[in-house]
Amino acid sequence: MSSEIEHKWIKSICTAANLHELSKILSDYIISLDEFDGHTIAFPDEDRENMFFEVVKLPEKFSVLETTYAKYHFPITEFGKSMVVLKKGTVMYYHWENNSKFSNNMKNHFQRMKLHSMAIVPILFGEGLSNELIGSISLFKQSEKVVEEDVKPIIEILKYFSPRLHSLQIIRCIGDNREKIRVAAKEQQRFLDFVLGINNLTAPKQIYSNFAGELFRRFNFDCFGIYFQNKEKDKLYCRYSFSKDMTDHRSIAWINFGKEYIYDIDPRSGALATSFCQDVHFYIPDVRQIVDLPMSDNDRAGIEAMDIPCSFLSMPVRDVRSSGKVIAVVLLWSLDEIANIDDQAISIIEKLCSFVITAVNNADLYKTVEEQNSEISESKKEIEKLYSDLERKADMLNVLATTDKLTGLKNFAYFQDELIRRINEYQRCAGESYLSIVILDIDHFKKFNDTYGHVSGNIALEEIASRVTKQARKMDIVCRYGGEEFVVILPKCDLEGAVGFAERVRKSIEENPVRTEIEAIQITASFGCAEYYPNEPENHFVERADSALYSAKENGRNRVEFNKSAQ
Repeated sequence: MSSEIEHKWIKSICTAANLHELSKILSDYIISLDEFDGHTIAFPDEDRENMFFEVVKLPEKFSVLETTYAKYHFPITEFGKSMVVLKKGTVMYYHWENNSKFSNNMKNHFQRMKLHSMAIVPILFGEGLSNELIGSISLFKQSEKVVEEDVKPIIEILKYFSPRLHSLQIIRCIGDNREKIRVAAKEQQRFLDFVLGINNLTAPKQIYSNFAGELFRRFNFDCFGIYFQNKEKDKLYCRYSFSKDMTDHRSIAWINFGKEYIYDIDPRSGALATSFCQDVHFYIPDVRQIVDLPMSDNDRAGIEAMDIPCSFLSMPVRDVRSSGKVIAVVLLWSLDEIANIDDQAISIIEKLCSFVITAVNNADLYKTVEEQNSEISESKKEIEKLYSDLERKADMLNVLATTDKLTGLKNFAYFQDELIRRINEYQRCAGESYLSIVILDIDHFKKFNDTYGHVSGNIALEEIASRVTKQARKMDIVCRYGGEEFVVILPKCDLEGAVGFAERVRKSIEENPVRTEIEAIQITASFGCAEYYPNEPENHFVERADSALYSAKENGRNRVEFNKSAQ
């Protein structure tokens, strides 16, 4: 390559604004060589469990499939033993005449694209033993062999591309995480606005309307109704009903149904009556799958009125003032799309129902206070009781928002807030104490789930959480970091103490197999430790511990590594 052409490519590399743009420049360079019938450029995702195609250039006959493969994710394990070779910087060559050594995936790939040969070029960042595999380039030929001389120019130019690719990967990762945090913060603010808005309302109908709107927004429902007991007639009737879109004829049918149909307080009267009588919820993800089964006349009439909707949920509503007695039932329907409701969503809806009933009681009480000034003293006691109830509900909502449902540990959002608080505490003490963190990741957990199933995987996560907690001090904060990762904040603990703690946990996991419903299974975990340095940004602190964890995995897993550098 002439120095003038080389300068042109280097200039393009330096001015690339993002990872996709730089990948496109690398692709253009490969095309300019006019040696290959197609190529792909792939990078690992943030968790380094999968690869995804950033650029796909297929042989001309198959070019229409390029958009299908763009951003396609595939497990890194598909590289198999070749991954070890690629990490060493060795190019892998595949020729059809040696297809007996191919994996089934590779054979299918060659046959689909009618390839004669292929080479996989690793994209490395760093030198020597510190090499990091940050991507790969696959080069295709349909009628000739890919030889070393063909690939040599690409290997040469990668020394200019690799540092910039690595930097832009980091920038993209930071941007993705920033967006996740922004979305989570926005959702939290919207929920707080909803709670504050409910507390400022005094009309029950408006409270229930806002409540219905929040359920529509959060859980993809379209119709809402709340049924109360008419004690004189011993019946359940719809006091309020709302729909997301009143231009939809099915929504109008739902409102009319609520006005017309009354339920006996008897489980045989339908799902709604059963929820009221037996204090249970009913969730049917897809009503269309049960329309031919036996059901009550009321339930069938509701389904037919809305032209067979999708999802259905009946939720008993409890009043905290009456020792949790069921006083109403909320009905929710989705019309066109299935509302994916899990156990956590059920728990949230239950607590929101009780919260809204408390808010309505609060509104009713304010009305009573206005109308009966002579009973101020008694009303004041009731108000204090309601505020106490609201505070308990706020505490419940806070626990729900900061606790991981499976393990009972604090969640990632709590970890972020607590870490900042501990760092501020450290800085107020002028660095006279210590602060460390340990991040641990269960080794080969995806394979564990694939082999033993997700139920066993959940048992393993709960067991690991228990073992970490047993080794921790009362002042330590154990959190679920996400997936199969956990993180522990260790106040007043230096790096040596953190490493000792991590080693005790590692041995506890290694030496005691996890007892699942199937069998006792040996599990190991890898650990990364870091001690906080004065004035270090919290994200850099976490990144050092994460880097140590990555080293533990790279160095064979089931081990403890630490990071002393604050740079």
